[in-house]
Amino acid sequence: MPLNKDGGRLISDNVYYFSRYYNWLGDSGWEIVIQVLTHPGLVWQRLSVQTGPAYMARLLGPVAYLSLLGLPTLLLALPALVLNALSAAPPQHSTASFFQYAVAIVPFVIVGAIDGTAFLARRAGSLLEQSLPSRWQRLPPQTAVAAFLSGLVLVAAVTVQRQHGFLPFSRDFYLAPPSDRVAALKTVVQQLPPEGSVSTDVYPVPRLSYRESLYLYPERQDADYMVVDVFYRDAPFHARDRYDAIQRQLEGGEYGVRDGRHRYLLLERGLNQPIIPDPFYDFSRAGDPAPQVRVTVDFGELRLIGYDLVWERPIIPRAYLVLYWQATQPVERDLRLFFVQTDPSGQPLAGTEMEFVTSVWYPPSRWSAAEVIRTETYHWDLEVPGQFGVAIGVVEGPGFWDVEKRVRPVVQGAPGHLPLVHGDTLLWLTTIEVTDQFATLKAPASPHVP
Repeated sequence: MPLNKDGGRLISDNVYYFSRYYNWLGDSGWEIVIQVLTHPGLVWQRLSVQTGPAYMARLLGPVAYLSLLGLPTLLLALPALVLNALSAAPPQHSTASFFQYAVAIVPFVIVGAIDGTAFLARRAGSLLEQSLPSRWQRLPPQTAVAAFLSGLVLVAAVTVQRQHGFLPFSRDFYLAPPSDRVAALKTVVQQLPPEGSVSTDVYPVPRLSYRESLYLYPERQDADYMVVDVFYRDAPFHARDRYDAIQRQLEGGEYGVRDGRHRYLLLERGLNQPIIPDPFYDFSRAGDPAPQVRVTVDFGELRLIGYDLVWERPIIPRAYLVLYWQATQPVERDLRLFFVQTDPSGQPLAGTEMEFVTSVWYPPSRWSAAEVIRTETYHWDLEVPGQFGVAIGVVEGPGFWDVEKRVRPVVQGAPGHLPLVHGDTLLWLTTIEVTDQFATLKAPASPHVP
């Protein structure tokens, strides 16, 4: 476990960040050890009934379970297997994403399958050699068995790739189109000198992994440069936290802006340049959009003109909403746009509220009447079927739950009924239904009034 309190990996003096993945066993390391030793049945149930079997199937299925015949080799991965299977964090049970958790296991699975194939080829080949007439043994029996098992592994691997893989014939093959974001990142990275330490987000890391000193933002220590994606949309990231932190660094002179393009900032330590260039804000400008769903809803000086549902599969299937806005008149107030998930009756779920990244960095007070502004929700993973509602609101100043400070929406036009909920201060925009790893839009139901 990393022992770096300042880096945010230590929650308190005695509780490690990653220990929360095992908090069903206890709140501290000693409690977890004691629980494992005194309640082995609870651990065994988890391994043998709950997460264990499905996790082993995902690991061993692509090699047709032959690793079980190479058990001595597979047992070398037992510590990592047990750690992942006991974890309460779903990413640790995944083999189609968050590969870092399975990477310590996969080599032993592969070598175990090779050993298992050799073992079965020797045993079965020996039996066939003794029982089959010599005229039927055109190939040495051991070679024939090994060839058959290799073909079986090939079929199993192709089947898994078809269902959950990333090859062109895979069911959910996704090839990301060229984007302004990728072009902007490439331009920003090319401006970095060959020497110097860098702090950056998850997605730029592969382009910078050759560097001697590389930190995962917001960890920066003595970083000479920072490459920051301000539009990191994975929940529970809060955009204003990142905005406030960067503004403090710029205003305090610790870092200055070397470049900014399409949501990426290149910051240099000690540079006297606190002004962010205008191309940075291009991510918030929609040009002339053609929304999938057109609406006209006024929130005071702001107007919502439509929205899209976007589905993509970079690693795991996910979806998000893109909303399009205009300012109908100059905005002089501190208006903040946010969204929140709702239950089936349209009531907002506490803890799911999130401010739109665009309105944090490019607030409505800076919008011009000629601009169409795009805001995006965070990503919703689509691995679990179900449905949930999405409501949006506008509030003056901080405090999403301060109903008196919200700007009440007025529906001027929509293809169907758009209910107002939570004291008529939120617009229940849509319901998203997830089936078979795809998302579809549904009209909101009539809200339940308690």
